[in-house]
Amino acid sequence: MVNFGKFVPELPNRKEKQLKNEVGKEDYIGVLEKVMIDFDCVINDDYKTLKPKLEEDSIEMDTLESSQNFYVALLGLEPKVVHLARDIIERTEQRFEELRKTVEDTSDTCGNYPPGSEVQVIYSLLSLMDTVLGFMSGSLLESMKATYRLRTTHSSFSKLLENVRKVKQEKESGIKNVKNNADMFLDEIVESGAMAGYGILNFLVSMFPSSYSKVISFICFNPNRNEALEGLWKSAMYNNALGAISLVTIFTFYGMIQPIASISPPYYNSELRRLENQIQNCKARYRKSLLWQLMELKISLLTENPWNAIKIGNQTVTATAQQLINLQGFDMAMACICVRDFKIAAKQFLILEESNDWFRGLNRFLAGCCMLQHANELEKIKNADPKEYNAFIEDGADLLVNSLSVLQEKDRKSLLPMEKFSIRKILKWERKAKTENKPLYKVISVPPYLQFLYAFVVCTLGFHKYSESYKRDLLEVTCYEENDSALRDFLLAVIERMQKNYTSSNARLRKLLQLNQASSSTGDNDFWIIPYAHYELAASHWFEYGMKEELEIRRLIKKAESFQGYDLEERMGLLAKIAYQTLDSAK
Repeated sequence: MVNFGKFVPELPNRKEKQLKNEVGKEDYIGVLEKVMIDFDCVINDDYKTLKPKLEEDSIEMDTLESSQNFYVALLGLEPKVVHLARDIIERTEQRFEELRKTVEDTSDTCGNYPPGSEVQVIYSLLSLMDTVLGFMSGSLLESMKATYRLRTTHSSFSKLLENVRKVKQEKESGIKNVKNNADMFLDEIVESGAMAGYGILNFLVSMFPSSYSKVISFICFNPNRNEALEGLWKSAMYNNALGAISLVTIFTFYGMIQPIASISPPYYNSELRRLENQIQNCKARYRKSLLWQLMELKISLLTENPWNAIKIGNQTVTATAQQLINLQGFDMAMACICVRDFKIAAKQFLILEESNDWFRGLNRFLAGCCMLQHANELEKIKNADPKEYNAFIEDGADLLVNSLSVLQEKDRKSLLPMEKFSIRKILKWERKAKTENKPLYKVISVPPYLQFLYAFVVCTLGFHKYSESYKRDLLEVTCYEENDSALRDFLLAVIERMQKNYTSSNARLRKLLQLNQASSSTGDNDFWIIPYAHYELAASHWFEYGMKEELEIRRLIKKAESFQGYDLEERMGLLAKIAYQTLDSAK
């Protein structure tokens, strides 16, 4: 028998009944069922409903708090939230480690895996959560600790996965079988958890910059994105919380990371459709969660249906997870920009500015740019309301100026590449306005909204219904500085490449490669155009020739990576990593 006294939640009448410390496998299964319910409730936005029903200082309460705080930290990216989540996760890890040691000593087996395998899965998942947050902490020391934990966590999941493969083969050959629902429940925790954990770990490391990946490969393992995604798809077939977590991880790649990249897998659209179909199963299981609606909205946007994305975004939201509401609001704003509804886009960004303190400056900047673009649209209409025009000009300019102070208040180390980009842009426009003695909106030449689409959802620049209007906006621009002309040509080249006009696109990009690097890197110029022109030329070769031009594609990406000291440098590191993984996957 197993000693579970310190792990079973304390019952209200415990003093009268004096619950025994020695309990059987039914109690063990009961604890695991409650832990899995914890995961389910966090995914289903039921955290506040479940929390009052749990006993304080129970393993279930710790699991619920760990999952919820990890979820919030991952979505919000705020350092103090990350530190709080790590403290709770580390405490919960210790409890599961004690439970695992206790269970391993028992001969009272259940399921087809060694005693304690289920607890080892959950412990390893908690360790993985802590590792992820360690890299997000912003501390070099914590990142080093997280690197070490990667090794031990990978070792744990590798052993679990090796066991899973062996047992699944024995099941298929009839050597082992599932005797009852309890065995099925326990087996599914191990199988879905091992595949999910191993897949998430591989996926995480596969996205690290190349220089860091070399360190990881030296001390523990070589990541493989294809292998990671394959394992995650298998785990996603399980109808439990771990399967849902795997599906969310797959979406993280295809729906959140890949959209910023120009070099995408040949099967990208089919994977989005596959993801969309699998989401329906999770919607049935987690009816309260906004996750699936958010995912459907983003997939609609990525598959050239921005109006459906807006329709989904306008549905009534009953969720309480503010981070998810913010993410959905951001994607809806990008869909509005895509269809040129800059007025509603500005409204969405202003809502986000109020609800998301951490990214208040960036959202204020985006809102200001959209307001000025709406004013530009009104200027083209004969009977436009002059009061509305003047109001949007004034408010848009004020938002841009005010966003600068908010952005500059953040710790420099905490600034994301697009926040650094925004600061430089505002300083550039203020300098030009002062030098030329003009209002701020008069010195903005290349439409900022096209730079947003390129940065966050690059595929939208190639949408058939809208790409010509984007080109028209660029061609109508009057540029007085060489750097602005280069930016205009860069965006034109991206649009033309997506329209499969490779000859014109490549000619523009090769011209940009000849820009004077010394002058482009001075002051507030858009130096990023030069490295990104190399990257876009690689993308053009990829879509025109595929693996036939692999060596040239890799040369161009490596060259793009080599530039240093500009605001979008970190972003290029991620783009290069995605590109290399895509090339490796195509072999």
